Amino acid sequence: YQRRVHGESEMSSPPFPLSPSLPPRQSTIRGSPSRRNAYKAPAFMTENMENTFITIDNALEYVGDNSRYQKRVIYVLATQWVLYSFFIMGMPFLFKTPSFKCIVDENTAYECDETEACKLGKFVVDRARSQNSVTLEFGLYCDQKYLVSVASSIYFGGCFFAGFIFPQLSDRKGRRLSLLLSIALSGGAVLLAGIANSINMFLAMMGLAGVGMNGLETLSYVYVTEVSAQRFRNFSSVTLTTVWAVAQIVLSPLVYFVPDWRSLCVVVIGIPFLISLLFSCRALHETPRYLASKNKFLEAKVNLNQIATYNRRPPFMYRLQGEMKVFNEEYYKYMPAQLSDRGPRETEPEKNDKAIAGKVNYSYLDLFRLHSLRGKTLSMTYLWIFRYIVYYGLALSLESLGKEIHLNLLFLALAETIACLMSAPIKLKYPRGQSFKVMVLLTTGGCLLLVFFRIPEECFVSKDRLCYEQFFSIFLAMLVKFGITVFSSILITYTSEIYPTSVRSLGYGFTMTAGNLARIGVPFFIAYMQRMNINPLIPFGVFGIVTIFFLRTLPETQGERIEDTIAEYQMVEMPSLSRENNSNKMRMSLLNDYDKLMLAHADSK
Repeated sequence: YQRRVHGESEMSSPPFPLSPSLPPRQSTIRGSPSRRNAYKAPAFMTENMENTFITIDNALEYVGDNSRYQKRVIYVLATQWVLYSFFIMGMPFLFKTPSFKCIVDENTAYECDETEACKLGKFVVDRARSQNSVTLEFGLYCDQKYLVSVASSIYFGGCFFAGFIFPQLSDRKGRRLSLLLSIALSGGAVLLAGIANSINMFLAMMGLAGVGMNGLETLSYVYVTEVSAQRFRNFSSVTLTTVWAVAQIVLSPLVYFVPDWRSLCVVVIGIPFLISLLFSCRALHETPRYLASKNKFLEAKVNLNQIATYNRRPPFMYRLQGEMKVFNEEYYKYMPAQLSDRGPRETEPEKNDKAIAGKVNYSYLDLFRLHSLRGKTLSMTYLWIFRYIVYYGLALSLESLGKEIHLNLLFLALAETIACLMSAPIKLKYPRGQSFKVMVLLTTGGCLLLVFFRIPEECFVSKDRLCYEQFFSIFLAMLVKFGITVFSSILITYTSEIYPTSVRSLGYGFTMTAGNLARIGVPFFIAYMQRMNINPLIPFGVFGIVTIFFLRTLPETQGERIEDTIAEYQMVEMPSLSRENNSNKMRMSLLNDYDKLMLAHADSK
């Protein structure tokens, strides 16, 4: 290291080209006046880096796991998650029911709720006391009330179709391009929804917004997972979910100052989304883990050097472990017969060049065809369904907790923020399985206890009456929000850990798509339960009881190394940085023999 980076003699250039847009920072000799440009010490260092094979996790640790580049990625994605939270958690305000006055005669009218007004048939909308919502502008009440549930279901339907589009697109075209496309689609759809002049155009834009925002959610988690190692993955997922929760706290007073739904869609969400796209194009690079899984090792090293440059780390000159196969082919090609017994032998799966080389484009069928993925996928699918129906069922049930939905959102947002902040130490300290079970029990108990606290109808009409049932309902809803939020945070990290890199976006996409499919029916279920005057959260407690049984089938992943290839196609273990000294000695012996043979071959030519 001293000889190659800090030495005064002739320096060796890296064996792979660096990014022309991000040139490597000039190194300085220790004690030089320009200390600010000096390299930071990497996580590890070895001699003869060009002939040392390391895993992609080791490579990310070398170039900086929790440093400036990863934080820049989080800052950009966090901005978009604020806007994402504004839109989806602001749906109760977009479709807020207006105030009604029931007419007795020409001179007499009194305040009444929507059910009574529609049943009486003689009413007027009190526009002075009503927020300018989609429901008010397009008349989505009484006979047209079902269109409110249709609009929410169309959005969730777009999320469902996104699960088939973006995982396949990201596996073929890369994480970066797919993520940028999802950001552009989200901002454009919300902007067009804000200027829609008909309910049909608004519904169509809701579907496109669902496609874009679900792609943003899925690919954000995949991206931060693949540009960092274990240390930053927990931090990144917690940061995004915390930003999501804090955005809800901001949203509650924001709707007081921006009561018009068109201004909310265009000025607050749509235009900032498109502006953030410009920063994303410059700040985000393709993930090295994705490039390595596709055997694009040269491009992966270019991106690793880009990250190292931004993080002020020395140039990356190691070889990636996936290159071992290429090394073996060259080694055996020029190896004398007397050395033929010294190298590792290929296993049967290695003979399948397409599978090993990563040239196979996996599909959703492989999640069930392969034995190592089948059971995991079934269990993870149910966990994601449970997460979606409980979380969004609670978000769409604000009116079931009392008349003041602004305060209801604020209390639930506070509970979610606390849960997001506590999820980080929970994930670091406790095993995944134990944390899952505790949070599921908390969520299930909160839902089932709501049976004993039914809010009377008088509490929804009169603002002056204090109802203890409403206070207990909000408290239990906060417990449910806390439990399902921590559960979701752990589930997001766990999904990235349980699937190998080659099928990670497919696993994310399928399980989230299944959750989105179940989520399509949530608005209709909420509306039906409200008509029956039953708290919609009570039936969700039954789903929590079943979830406990699926948790027993899943393995523990905390502290385990993330696999890059599927178990059926894994290569034989090769010596790496984490192996014992004997393995390293054998590897260096093979490399020295290889260097001698290659020199002899060059001399003969």
